Formats: sequence, structure tokens, C-alpha cells
Amino acid sequence: MAQAGRDESAVDAGMQLDARDKIVICLVIFFNAIALTFELYWLIFNQAMENRSDLLARAIALYWLADSTYRVPGLSVAKSFTLALEGVNTFITPCLSFVLVWGILKRRPFRHALQLTIATYSAARISAGSGMKAALEPRSRLRALDHP
Repeated sequence: MAQAGRDESAVDAGMQLDARDKIVICLVIFFNAIALTFELYWLIFNQAMENRSDLLARAIALYWLADSTYRVPGLSVAKSFTLALEGVNTFITPCLSFVLVWGILKRRPFRHALQLTIATYSAARISAGSGMKAALEPRSRLRALDHP
């Protein structure tokens, strides 16, 4: 039994990661860095974003043109939905991503299912967020866009 443990660690130490795994790890680190900076900042200060002028607030302000729920104070249905999605993305996804990176580095077979789960959640979060916001968008604003 002790021999098997030594063989496994020797295999882990001697094997290089392939390019796909390196790319996955880099993307996971990048997206979690975004979640733990910009999205966490927005979760903390979402009620006062228009009054803030620090670097992160100005960077998030670039996104306001695409999505007004990140700017306006209050708790409309669309903003509450966005808060819930961003909360999961900020607090739960990084934990799962840490386990994913560990699984990739240790070549654990569960990593494929976990990577698929995280990717599916991320895709669903993006499409659900866009669909929810479009459904809740005031019709008068949509008409104003059609007739400049």
C-alpha cells in the first residue's frame, strides 16, 4: 500500500500538464479573479454605485451601458435576480473552481464532471440573466430604441 502511494506521487511529479489543462487552469484563475474583485465589489456597494468614483467603480461603470441593473439603487426584480446570480458566482463558483484545479493537477477523474457542471452553470447564468433582463425591460424604453 505504501508502495502505491509513492508510485502515484512519482507519476504526479513526473508528468507534465497538457496544453488544454494549462489553458483551463489559466481561464479558471482569470474568471475567479474577476469574480473576487469586480463582482464582489459590486455585491458590497451595489446600492451606491452612482456615488462612487474609485477605480473599480469606474471600471464597472463601463458595463452600465449594457446593463442598468448594475447602476441603479433599489431592489427591483431584475436587480434581485442579478444579485442572486452574482452572489453564487462570487461565493460558490470559486470554491468549486479550486476543487477543479486541484482535480486537474492531481489528474482525478471527477474533474471532467465538475468542469462540465461549472461551465453549464456559467452558460445558464449568462443566458438566464440576459433573458430575465430582456423580459423585465420596460416596453417604453424598447419603443424608444426603435424610433430614435
